[in-house]
Amino acid sequence: MNILAIAYACEPNRGSEPGVGWNWVKLIANQPDTTITVVTRANNKPVIDRYMGTNDDVKATFLYYDLPDRILKYKHGDRGIKLFFTLWQKGVIRHIKKNVSLEDYDLVWDFNFGSLNLPLYTYRLKKTYVVGPASTKKKMPKPYIRELKLVSRMKYLLQQVLKEHLFLNPTVWKALKKSHRVILCNEMSREFLPKSRQENAEVVFHNGLVSEDYPEISVEKHTDRLNLIYSGRLIDSKNLETGIKALKIVKDAGKEFTLDIYGKGPLKGKLEKLATDLGLEKDIVFHQKVTQEELFRIYTEKDIYFFPSLLEISSTSVMEAMYCGLLPVCLEIRCMDFIFDNSPIVKVPCISPEADAEALAKVLLELTPEDILHKRMESRKKAEESFLWETREESVGKLLERIKG
Repeated sequence: MNILAIAYACEPNRGSEPGVGWNWVKLIANQPDTTITVVTRANNKPVIDRYMGTNDDVKATFLYYDLPDRILKYKHGDRGIKLFFTLWQKGVIRHIKKNVSLEDYDLVWDFNFGSLNLPLYTYRLKKTYVVGPASTKKKMPKPYIRELKLVSRMKYLLQQVLKEHLFLNPTVWKALKKSHRVILCNEMSREFLPKSRQENAEVVFHNGLVSEDYPEISVEKHTDRLNLIYSGRLIDSKNLETGIKALKIVKDAGKEFTLDIYGKGPLKGKLEKLATDLGLEKDIVFHQKVTQEELFRIYTEKDIYFFPSLLEISSTSVMEAMYCGLLPVCLEIRCMDFIFDNSPIVKVPCISPEADAEALAKVLLELTPEDILHKRMESRKKAEESFLWETREESVGKLLERIKG
């Protein structure tokens, strides 16, 4: 099978969407009787060329397209990334029509940035194509929505309507209906597809880790004090306000703890004030974002990855923490089924800020040092067995066979 892949995000030695795109390309390229050519952003070319110049483990061909400079000059980091992605998707289809001989390919594979509700124009190529791995999200519980400020609440609800009613975006709906196969990141997303595509949609674990990125880990018992850590963006959906309120309950119960928070975001000042108001300024320490290498080293000094997030597709940060020997304490959200499955993760139902703060505090107070040590070892074992990209070649091979069929 000769595949033409469209991957806006595709870079070696990266996490999140760029890493997902790169590792799926790598896994597909290594399948027998399969070749893959990837059209990605021209911005990715230098790093891909450097990697391909010193490594021969990715048997893929890369083509490049990017938006005109008059548009790219307005792109700064992740700001407006969905708009730039949409413009790129439209432009890359025109580029392929003009510069690529589609007769040379059996299939077009559009990764679509992991989201089902972003625009798709692949049907314009008039070629058999698949979409994904991608997914959408259900809305957070109503009590959490009511906690948002009015403007944020209206913005969130509007976005959620588009995520749960994909037919409101004609380009998305038409592309999904005309696709040969849709590949989903979780079972929950199946119900949002056109009925004609629900039955044969494939559900896969779309994310993964590269073992070489991590230090040698020795899971050891630490003190009776709870050593917690969070890393990531400081935004509403990460729900750190509820987490901090849970730790107030823990402290009032007489349990000693420290929480180190690594990251940045618009809520940093608000969260710092909350910690001070609750008398937790000595127990909760806010740090600037650090390099991935330094963060993994810090993980080895901690016990618990504290992650009360409300919205995830498949959290790379939770998988990384588990591989580094941390025990995650999370809310039970449906999008993370593949990570939760047969996992020692401590999770509580996601109900409301008040109920969840009580539940998180309860599980933290009940964990003994022996429990933590045992669950940390199980977390590491689960990550080694289930989360490494290098263990996924067989499952990707079976997926390709089903697509061919």
